[in-house]
Amino acid sequence: MTSNPLADHRYSILEEKILDQSYDFVTHNCQLWLEQEPENDRFCYYVGLALLLQGEPEEAQAVWLLRLTEQEADTVDEFSESLIVFLDQAALKHESQKRIEATWAIRRCIRDLQPDHLNNTLAEIRLSIQTSRANFKSLENIEWIAWLETLDKHEQRNIETSSLQATVVTLLENAPLESITHQLTKFSFSIIGDAPGFEKYLVDRCLAIYNDFGRPDLVAYLLQSYCEKYPDAYEPLLRLSAIFNRLKEYEQGAKIAQRLYQLSPTIVDQAIVNYQWIYNLLYCGGKWEEAKQRSTVQDALLNRLINEGTSNSLMSRSNEPPDTEQSRSFGLRLTTLTYSNAYLRDNLKLNRHFQNGIYSLSYEELSTYKRLKGLNASLQQRAPQIVSSKGTLSKKVLKIGYISHCFGCHSVGWLARWLIKYHDRDRYQIYGYVMLPRDRDPLQEWYLKTFDQVRLFPTQVANDLATVFQQIVEDGIDILVDLDSYTLGLTCAVLALKPAPIQVSWLGCDAPGLPTIDYFIADPYVLPDWAQEHYLEKIWRLPHTYIAVQGFELGVPTLRRDTLNIPDNAIVYFSGQAGLKRNPRFMLLQLKILASVPDSHLVIAGLSDQESLRDHMHSIAEHAGVDQKRLHFLERAASEAIHRANLTLMDIALDTYPYNGATTTLELLWVGVPVVTRVGEQFTARNSYTMMVNTGIEEGIAWTDEEYIEWGIRFGMEPALRQTVRWKLHQSKQYSPLWNVTKFTKDLESAYQQMWKTYSQKQGLWEE
Repeated sequence: MTSNPLADHRYSILEEKILDQSYDFVTHNCQLWLEQEPENDRFCYYVGLALLLQGEPEEAQAVWLLRLTEQEADTVDEFSESLIVFLDQAALKHESQKRIEATWAIRRCIRDLQPDHLNNTLAEIRLSIQTSRANFKSLENIEWIAWLETLDKHEQRNIETSSLQATVVTLLENAPLESITHQLTKFSFSIIGDAPGFEKYLVDRCLAIYNDFGRPDLVAYLLQSYCEKYPDAYEPLLRLSAIFNRLKEYEQGAKIAQRLYQLSPTIVDQAIVNYQWIYNLLYCGGKWEEAKQRSTVQDALLNRLINEGTSNSLMSRSNEPPDTEQSRSFGLRLTTLTYSNAYLRDNLKLNRHFQNGIYSLSYEELSTYKRLKGLNASLQQRAPQIVSSKGTLSKKVLKIGYISHCFGCHSVGWLARWLIKYHDRDRYQIYGYVMLPRDRDPLQEWYLKTFDQVRLFPTQVANDLATVFQQIVEDGIDILVDLDSYTLGLTCAVLALKPAPIQVSWLGCDAPGLPTIDYFIADPYVLPDWAQEHYLEKIWRLPHTYIAVQGFELGVPTLRRDTLNIPDNAIVYFSGQAGLKRNPRFMLLQLKILASVPDSHLVIAGLSDQESLRDHMHSIAEHAGVDQKRLHFLERAASEAIHRANLTLMDIALDTYPYNGATTTLELLWVGVPVVTRVGEQFTARNSYTMMVNTGIEEGIAWTDEEYIEWGIRFGMEPALRQTVRWKLHQSKQYSPLWNVTKFTKDLESAYQQMWKTYSQKQGLWEE
């Protein structure tokens, strides 16, 4: 098209009127100017654009099509290309004015005119989401999806990488479960995979997709696709190893960790990867000896870390000043390193040495993060909210905050609900800090309705530790109670920042070992008398039990003896723990019991690699002289209620060691199944012991391996013993501390009052 000053002036007027939405002016004047300049196609473009922005795309295209038919054969392509350029420029102008609806309409029109205009389609996808117009079924049928990956390297260079990256991020943020997201993201790796910051974004976003939507399969697809392009990508491989664990592909996860170990540049990296390696091996169910070997390596790595500290050389950091993200990330990473110890050995002193040492290092790193983020100032501002005037503290309504990622259909969720329900609301205001909330979880919905105040921290928010910290400070929480222990690094990291004057660990597992946690809730049985010297937290022993429940919902059982090929007169033993609790030495004890009791069978359930576990148990059975046909492996029940109902089929439960059952033991006792447990010295080796004592049951409590076998055989051979214990368990529901939730709640509330009094006295604020 020929350009001249008069035409340029008219174009400027038209641009202004288009933005002012003076469409009638545009149409009228373009028609007049076309009569004066009949060869000027651009006036025709403006007429169509005005119609398009008035919501008449068909009329707009009709105008352009009519003009196209008037072109000479050799100018048709030039006309079409010029029109696309014109519309593209119009879209950019409208987008710069934040006129998103108009921009979307133009981009949509360009796609109709030129479906293979990739950069336009990328922009349209982003706009579709911004305007809530996204029709993913329609987008999935876009023709370019089919030929996208067939583009050669030369053609791919024509893709605007910034636009592609922006579109991928928009889809991952707003439509992570859609097919188009998976396809486009996978394609994008060859173009933007090495863009600065993209790998970290992808790893973080995959973690959020897993936590927020529970889709490990999708996360594995994305990470595997990325690692195909970048086979030595350290962080994606590390996350992929963990995700394979969630997908129950434990051996594959272990293989990735084994390869990663060779790529690990620092002691910390080696310890993190080695832990992931151990974790997957334990879940396999048949890789215990290999896990033990890796555990020896882990001990050496942890000892070196504790002795040498988190120096720059260990972290491969530069000599530059510490960075908040480095400190946050490093502090979080340390919280995973000791998780497997309690499964591998019953050694309270050694395990606490590692637990306390590593978590103290984590605390140091997170203290740096806290200082750099200026969070100490937040606490100083909170101080007036903490204190009250003399003589009124004893009447203060305490604000109790419970923080966990398990407020839902999870072992902790099933147990903690009774305390939350029975708290005295006249003396306590109960806050729930829900880390990584779950989607469509009925028990979580119950918690959200039952807490007095609820704060939800999805993955992206929870990862910003300062936001969680500030919220707890702003709420003025007096006592913050941790229900996760070391099972979630994010919760530990929040506690390390000390957002509340009193912090307590309860229920989730053994104490984390953080210097910022004041108390660890226990009872007279779950820890030995001499345990305190090995804990940084003060052990606060409740008078009877550290946990009580009012019961469990039961469904309709789905198991029968005949469906398992078990004779009616057989003795049915039950072992229902995850693969990482199945110490082969202790499994041999269970099968020795089976070998000594005629007509007995063992039902095995729990999360693990079923094929590996089956091979493992069959090997042990052969060693013990037990026919493989006497072993029965169960798949996971359809619901918790059905699982508990199926427990009524069992005659005797054989507990695991050195990591006992906890929720499983409570469920077994509730439905009246006698339990044989081996008592150790660490917290996780004494859970069943305290639960049995608190139901008045001594039968089945073993202090040695020999006693464990003896009790197992006695229960199998003596029907009267089984009947006696079943009767005791039935009666215990009337008087046992384990089932007396109101008494337990009062005991714990009394502990909170004493903790608050002690704190207030230290602050000089208490007056009797």
